[in-house]
Amino acid sequence: MTSIHTSQTAMISLTLLRQNSAASMRMHNQAATGLRVAEAADNAAYWSISTTMRSSAASMSVIQDGLGLAAARLDVTYSALDETRATLEKIKSRLLTAASDPSKAQAVQTEIDKLIEHTRQIAQSANFGGENWLATNVTDIYEAELPDRSAQILTSISKAASGTLATSSIDFDLKRVSLFNETGGGMLQPDPRSPGTIGGIRNTFSVGATSSANMRSGSDGHQSFTFAGPVDLSGGKELTFTLTVDADHPDVPGPHHPGQSHSITIDQATVEAVEPGSGGIIADYQAMAEVLSHALSRTGAAATLYWHWNEGRRENVPDRFGIYSRETSGLDGSSVAISNLSEELGGLTEFTAHGSRGNEIRLSFDLFKLYKDVEVDFTFWINNSSQSGKLDRATIDSLLGKEDGRVETAAEMVQLLEHMVGQPGLVIEEDAGSIVMRTDASDRLAGNKSEVGFTGISVNIEPLPGGLESIDVAANPYWAEAYLRSVESMLSRVTDAAAYVGATRNRVSLQSDFLSRMQDSLARGISQLVDADMNEVAVRTRALQVQRELVTQSLSIANASTEIVLQLFNGPRQY
Repeated sequence: MTSIHTSQTAMISLTLLRQNSAASMRMHNQAATGLRVAEAADNAAYWSISTTMRSSAASMSVIQDGLGLAAARLDVTYSALDETRATLEKIKSRLLTAASDPSKAQAVQTEIDKLIEHTRQIAQSANFGGENWLATNVTDIYEAELPDRSAQILTSISKAASGTLATSSIDFDLKRVSLFNETGGGMLQPDPRSPGTIGGIRNTFSVGATSSANMRSGSDGHQSFTFAGPVDLSGGKELTFTLTVDADHPDVPGPHHPGQSHSITIDQATVEAVEPGSGGIIADYQAMAEVLSHALSRTGAAATLYWHWNEGRRENVPDRFGIYSRETSGLDGSSVAISNLSEELGGLTEFTAHGSRGNEIRLSFDLFKLYKDVEVDFTFWINNSSQSGKLDRATIDSLLGKEDGRVETAAEMVQLLEHMVGQPGLVIEEDAGSIVMRTDASDRLAGNKSEVGFTGISVNIEPLPGGLESIDVAANPYWAEAYLRSVESMLSRVTDAAAYVGATRNRVSLQSDFLSRMQDSLARGISQLVDADMNEVAVRTRALQVQRELVTQSLSIANASTEIVLQLFNGPRQY
């Protein structure tokens, strides 16, 4: 029996020793690696989850590096824009000097040239990692689609339900920050979006200045005279004549309306009514005009004086007076005529004067293009009747069958005008490369009642800067204020660009902070799944060492005394 018990004891001890060795090895590995789950065999579920989380953390680290690079580029771009803004302020102050004292224009231009060169250097220097967002090369920067004019800033990575990874990025729009673009359109270059004359609808002037109206208006019938006097109508003397107003204009088809005729008599009583105490004598041209206006008050005509500017003051033209139609007769014409004049007194003579007709306007066609974000508003007038209109890229492309917003011929412009303002009684036609807009033969109006053309012409993106390099106050000292407006427009754009960069930089910073927090969370999660508790490892390692010592001792004893071993493991035997 003793040998049997000894054999059993030895087997138990060997089993315990093997278990102790395996456990000790696990504790040794955990102590060496710090990991409770180092491989799939340790815990397949935890190992799989932690491996996936480590992969996500690694991907986030790549994104974090990309955000750091983007933040550095944005910082460089912002600093360059801020320096550009300060330089434009200096150019603005120099232009103010030139505007206040044109004699300094040459010296001012020398300084401005240096400052313009400095802006070029700023743009060229804003390079980081091989990218420059201020000196760009984007083909047709205002027409290019966003992906073709943008820098991509990687911001995040995500995993779809299928397990595939997807990244997202910010589109940083170079159109909003470019100072100089190789094909034009940078903020410090002429803006290519200007539609110019809009096919002849408006006039353009120096430094991008444009007119908001292009009207042809008729003028009233009038006749001027040089006073010859004094005129003595005392003692029963009279000045008589026939006044005819608002006869048809000779250019309209017949039969012509003869107008309204009035018999006029001017005597001492007439003069005294205007100039009490004059004794019927008209002393000068001013009195002559007042007497005539009184005599013509019920005829639809009146007398007037003429004036001019003299050293900034409005002054009457000496000895000049005139008669004009007030166009109150209700007739189509605008004219005045004197016939049957009894005597040429005071410079008054027989005459017939028709007012002009504003029934035709000629547009000098220039080809133009409307960009996608450009809209033109206007009001079209014809003989005191108006209609509002709007022109945009979609209208041009739809009407002319195009895709680029271009109006390239006078014939195309005629087609466009017919669409926008065409109406009965209005003729729109091409004439030797120009465009004529006129009323048809049914229109008989003349004078102030007769008009055709455009007012309220506005383009939504204007005023547009003419570009820094177009500034030349030395050659054009009196354009300083126009240059100043252009620089103010550029300054506004650069300020907006700096704000855009700042907002983008803030977004990158927020994304970077978020990813950093996500990485910390992933690290904590992985640690909770696989990291070993080193205090627990140390205690268990010591316990295993004690157990190993006990098992070793038990084997030694088993070899010496079976009975003692049995007592050691089973306690005292009972008989």
